[in-house]
Amino acid sequence: MNKYCHFCSKKKMKLKTTLQLILALLLTSSQVSAQQWEAVNSQTNFILYGMHFPPGQNEVGYAAGMQYTNDAPGVIVKTSNGGQSWSQIYPVTGEIDGLEAVCFINPNIGFAAGWNNYFIKTTDGGSSWVPITVGTDVWYYVDIEFWDESNGIAVAVMNAGGSRVYKTDNGGLSWTMGGALAYSVLDICYANQNTLYAVGTGNVISKSVNGGQSWTNNYQSTGITMGVDFANTNFGVVGGEDGEILTTNDGGSSWSSFSTGYHSFYAVHVFDKDSAYVGGTDVDIFKTTDSGETWTLDYGGSGASTMYNFSFTANNTGFCSGSQGTMLRRDAPIATNFIADETAICTGNQIQFTDLSVGATGWDWYFEGGSPETSIEQNPIVTYYYAGDYDVTLTASNPEQSQTLTQENYIHVFEQPQPFISGASFVCLNQTIPYQTNNINGNTYTWDVVGGTISDGQNTSAISVIWDNGVGTGYVIVNETVNLTCTTIDTLNITIDECVSLIEMNPTDFGIYPNPVKNILNISFNGVNNEKLSFSIYNVMGIRLFEQDITCQTGQNEINLNLNNLCHGMYILEIKNSDVILSKMKFQKI
Repeated sequence: MNKYCHFCSKKKMKLKTTLQLILALLLTSSQVSAQQWEAVNSQTNFILYGMHFPPGQNEVGYAAGMQYTNDAPGVIVKTSNGGQSWSQIYPVTGEIDGLEAVCFINPNIGFAAGWNNYFIKTTDGGSSWVPITVGTDVWYYVDIEFWDESNGIAVAVMNAGGSRVYKTDNGGLSWTMGGALAYSVLDICYANQNTLYAVGTGNVISKSVNGGQSWTNNYQSTGITMGVDFANTNFGVVGGEDGEILTTNDGGSSWSSFSTGYHSFYAVHVFDKDSAYVGGTDVDIFKTTDSGETWTLDYGGSGASTMYNFSFTANNTGFCSGSQGTMLRRDAPIATNFIADETAICTGNQIQFTDLSVGATGWDWYFEGGSPETSIEQNPIVTYYYAGDYDVTLTASNPEQSQTLTQENYIHVFEQPQPFISGASFVCLNQTIPYQTNNINGNTYTWDVVGGTISDGQNTSAISVIWDNGVGTGYVIVNETVNLTCTTIDTLNITIDECVSLIEMNPTDFGIYPNPVKNILNISFNGVNNEKLSFSIYNVMGIRLFEQDITCQTGQNEINLNLNNLCHGMYILEIKNSDVILSKMKFQKI
């Protein structure tokens, strides 16, 4: 679609206006609640054939026309506040030739053209205009279109008959002659940079595939074709006389027809692959949202004027201009959208949601799994306490309309990992000891050791450590991460002893079973005669819940701890010899 100049400025014609009142009344009564177009004061009573809002903004727009239908004084009006108000900017004094077309490549640089080979340019937002030469032997220009800031076309009806296209590839600094058409063109548009369509008095739709250099007739209509616009190389709409609306969804290979019965549709605007407007006689505007299969009355006017042109701002605020200075404005439709500063978090963390909706004055949020679950703030902060994948829904609204957007499984909440290192905390110099934490599929594990060397198992849930860096204090550290998002660190303090001339208990000899356990936890180990050991059980908060002291016998020992009084959950068993922690092990009570 031509994002720069989409408007309909055409030579006016005396066409049939046989009213079919029954159809008109039926269409009007069925769509009263849908009317959202409102009249604004254009500050002129001239016929506004051309109108354009420069691309990429919503505030600055221009409209051009003339006093009567043929070779009459011209006018240009401008808005700088999104069409809320308009003022005449040219001519400041005196008269200029009548204008049919206006197009701007940005808010400051633009062109206007019309009768008697009149073609003018501004570079200061319409404060001043200078004549430029585009073509020769031109009766009047009917349209100006730009595909981008460099490439554009102008089409003129010639004194000798027929029409001629003129082309620029340098933003209008110079123009060259393009192809000729045998009839008086009323409208022209881009489908892409090289593909263009033209319509007019020849009752045809013409097509160019080389940027307007040559033309072929694409379709023969039963009546005059007046307005044309394409969303892309496939979907296009043509307005005509006798209420005819032609639609193609295959780049002009075939056309389907819809008729309202009597309208003359000069104004055509296509939004996307399935939505478009046409406007014309009686200030009536029709709309399709199903690629032209059906059309409904979107605005039923007073019948006093004819509409010639649509223009839409970057946020899709719509305008339609016509005879007697008629100007309609339609607020931008609500476009609901939002983002989150994070979409993957750990349980207990917060997310900042930011509303990106266009045209909204109210917000109604629903956060599945979140706290709060609902909010009417524009940019709420939500906490997620439980793991899961959650939808987020926003209904944006204003006094006239609302739109709901749901992003399914938008938020991913992961359990905060709880690593616990099991293994001996009292070790002998140069001894190899295994350490492990619970293995959870998909989690990653990174280990660090002070006072020893990891000999095996890095990046897994279990490692082996050689305590070979001297006696003293050491550490085993594990960093467990979920989905590259949630990380928790656990540290086990290690006492490293020479174990010379001492009868020491091997810290690797301890074993517990079953794990998970229902009632009785069995602990087996090799003991030294009369060695005093202390067995303590802690919850994950570090609170000691149980303690039992025993005196070992030489050889195999086994004790049985009754856990009936413990609730279900994870616990830590600590085994000490005096003040030395020999081992810590994690178990689950079920």
